[in-house]
Amino acid sequence: MTFEFLDVGQGDSILITTTAGKFILIDGGGDYTADRLLFERQRLLSGCHLDVVILTHEHADHSVGLERILKRCTAGTYKKLYKGDLLRIDGLELHVLWPPEKSYTPSDINDTSTVILADYGFFEVLLTGDAGSTVLSSLDKGKLDNLIQNGLDILKVSHHGSKTGLDKSFLRKYTPRYAVIQVGEGNKFGLPDEEVLDFLGGIGSEIYRTDMQGTVEIKAF
Repeated sequence: MTFEFLDVGQGDSILITTTAGKFILIDGGGDYTADRLLFERQRLLSGCHLDVVILTHEHADHSVGLERILKRCTAGTYKKLYKGDLLRIDGLELHVLWPPEKSYTPSDINDTSTVILADYGFFEVLLTGDAGSTVLSSLDKGKLDNLIQNGLDILKVSHHGSKTGLDKSFLRKYTPRYAVIQVGEGNKFGLPDEEVLDFLGGIGSEIYRTDMQGTVEIKAF
């Protein structure tokens, strides 16, 4: 089971490849980079198929690339997910933790982000979109406690490393082994915030950044 945090500049796009070779794509970045990277992996100009496609929220740096990809590729499942939804594919479980319901309309669209815990045996990955710290503090801790074993393996750091997504008590509780920040080199927002980097380093998380390392690939066995 491979988790690839694609280097799409200032945006998010995550490709999960299952043990049986199925593809799950979460977000598509803000340009056509994700489409190019998918083509390089699948080697298919036409007939591309993605088994699951998820858009966390409607901001352009997550959605624009999907528009291009879905012109070239078919999708087995493509819909907005809500708290309590569960997708199972090749031994991987995608537990949807947020948003609570379709009618949920916060003042900040980032807080509508689909938050997913990907659970593969004893390997857990928390995918947070651009959710703010109030969202993280509102997640069902009882459910997380039942699913996460011996600490969180991977955290996709919320909102490109912005301190708006920094919930210190949440991170201390689940202590991610790896923290991945999807962020563009020299971005105008000055992300990631130093406070986020310092805190993650202080709790022992090994930090990877797409602006420095490019695409980050982590395999679960």
